[in-house]
Amino acid sequence: PLRVMRWQGASRAECAQLEIFADRAFVIEWYQLQAPAAQWMPARQEAIPGGTRLIFTRNDRAFQVIVGEQRGSSVPFQLVYLEGLSDRQLADLGG
Repeated sequence: PLRVMRWQGASRAECAQLEIFADRAFVIEWYQLQAPAAQWMPARQEAIPGGTRLIFTRNDRAFQVIVGEQRGSSVPFQLVYLEGLSDRQLADLGG
């Protein structure tokens, strides 16, 4: 859903796919703690096929983290960052 918002008018969009040596639960907990500490408001957390989606918002910005399933000692995850979202787009992210 966040990529679609770029096509619908977000002024900036960035995406990164990473795989790090870490425990999946640690990655999820790290974002749950660190994003609010940096003034990002939790908008949604949900289980999705193959992982967990976390969405955080601040002003006209949002970022999504999708944490995949554990692969041995590593975990894949994707980050999507958007800027310039409308109030309606931000409300849609909250569920």
